[in-house]
Amino acid sequence: MRKGNRTKAINYARKNFPIWVGKCFPEIKRVMGLLAFPTPDEQSPIPIEEKEAFEMLPRRYQLLYGEQSWKRLNEAFNREQEKQKDLGINSFDQKKKINKSSDNKGNNNLDRNTNCPICHPLVNKIAENYSRNLITHSLIICPLSGQIMTPDNPPMIFTNGNAYSLDEMEKNETTK
Repeated sequence: MRKGNRTKAINYARKNFPIWVGKCFPEIKRVMGLLAFPTPDEQSPIPIEEKEAFEMLPRRYQLLYGEQSWKRLNEAFNREQEKQKDLGINSFDQKKKINKSSDNKGNNNLDRNTNCPICHPLVNKIAENYSRNLITHSLIICPLSGQIMTPDNPPMIFTNGNAYSLDEMEKNETTK
């Protein structure tokens, strides 16, 4: 909608929103309400400035077009994606959709999450020779314990480049 392509937005909604209706119906209704209003950069039948068009939108729809909403949307998407990865999805089609949508995110600052182990600069330095797809869709496993490193059990990266899970480091600390 932000680019003014209503047909594409409607087709996307028809294809992807039905599975979320039970869980997110109020949000879906609000977002679909955007279709009733011109986007701030669309031409209005009445000659008005872009800023005036934006100010004519109801406040709750103005928030959907703001930069903060895109940041919140990206954070929500990343949280859902991590949940899906942790659930061990069996459906190949669902995995393919998740991978495709995350590949389209791009390399901007919105992708950086301070709580995300793979967004850490040291991990990125280690992984700089690998494609973004491999970096974002890989599991980091502690070589000592064999545990998967997650936001609850983040990797501890040492200056020599080795990474161990926080749980394993705490366990080794208490056994000494």
